[in-house]
Amino acid sequence: MEIFGTLGPACSDEKTIYEMMRQGMTGMRINLSHTDLAGGNSLIDSFTVARASSGGGCDLLIDLQGPELRIGKIAHALSLQDGDEAKIPVPSTLASLLVPGQTVLLDDGKLSARVLSVERHMDDPAKPRYDAVVHILRGGLLKGSKSLKIEGMDTDLPTLTSRDKRNLAVASDLGVTTVMLPFVRGADDIKALRENIGDRFRIFAKIENMVGVEHVDEIIAELDHDRDMLVIARGDLGNNMPLWELPRIQKQLEAACHKSDMPYMIVTELLASMVQNPAPTRAEVSDVYHAIYHGASAIMVTNETAEGKYPVDVIRYMKNIADTLKE
Repeated sequence: MEIFGTLGPACSDEKTIYEMMRQGMTGMRINLSHTDLAGGNSLIDSFTVARASSGGGCDLLIDLQGPELRIGKIAHALSLQDGDEAKIPVPSTLASLLVPGQTVLLDDGKLSARVLSVERHMDDPAKPRYDAVVHILRGGLLKGSKSLKIEGMDTDLPTLTSRDKRNLAVASDLGVTTVMLPFVRGADDIKALRENIGDRFRIFAKIENMVGVEHVDEIIAELDHDRDMLVIARGDLGNNMPLWELPRIQKQLEAACHKSDMPYMIVTELLASMVQNPAPTRAEVSDVYHAIYHGASAIMVTNETAEGKYPVDVIRYMKNIADTLKE
């Protein structure tokens, strides 16, 4: 059983990362949706020291930006209430897709809003800025560079962004072992990634929308069954359907993996309450147990270790739950 944590402010020092490895973490993810590897990265530096201290063997996984829409940078997080009107910075590629009346989901669906208009600012004529003016339907705290999903729309974006290509160019030098590709839509996305990386890294293919669900068999066929993995990423996947349908889709993807002997990972909100609490809920423990019991080869947490108060305890709980299946 592979257990992945996620690097972030809560586990930015080598001592904490080393303790996570000691508790059973076999791999660590760094989210590259809005950062670069080139030029130095203190999180990876801390990971490298901790991995050496532990004797090596812990995978370093980079999660690429991929064909995903994201809002722009925000200097200070916005506290948005239901009914508020807000201006949200967006890149030009996203501004061209937004039209009044659309419903958008922000930060993996934690917030939702209705588009009122898109404003173009020409304070720098060579580089226009854009703001989406929105009416908040479901409020919350919004930070910069978070995901945005336009309800009912699948966008035709390149598999790899220019940032992805820059990061992949230096990944080997930094000890990266695994590349996670988000929003995989079909076999062509896997082929495009493999053309760039060859066989240098394992590939973890994230299924995050219904296009990926519909093409899961061809995605599985394109992966190396001995080293790669399909990732059932329940965060954005849950934004593409009524939430009560998500367990059925998860089981559908699991069945496709079982049929083809394809290893798979379950991710998103496995121990979400531990962002704030020192122990998980009974339901979370059951979720992790059943993910492994039904055949997952790997499990991964995100905010629980990246931003949570108890990153070491998160890994300890994951490992202890996994170990109960050996008894």
